[in-house]
Amino acid sequence: MRVLHVNGHDMAYAEHGAGTPLLLLHGTLLDQRWWAPQMVPLGERHRVVAPSLRHYWPAPWNGTGGGDFTIAQHVEDVAAFIEGLGAGPV
Repeated sequence: MRVLHVNGHDMAYAEHGAGTPLLLLHGTLLDQRWWAPQMVPLGERHRVVAPSLRHYWPAPWNGTGGGDFTIAQHVEDVAAFIEGLGAGPV
């Protein structure tokens, strides 16, 4: 598992394949592991990257201080994550 430091937090992510980047984002109650079955097939034609968003597995969170657990924060984190990858458009 790889980690990219984004907006003051570590974002863990899985990556497979090469080529045009394809970013897979999970929904509520999920994390990057949701995409595990799709990583290899999609990685045959793309650089597939699946991050876990802020406060999702494997990041620890005790459920308090969730002021940074918002859609707006996730958007900022994903934009910074893409930039941090240096992969160009996804």
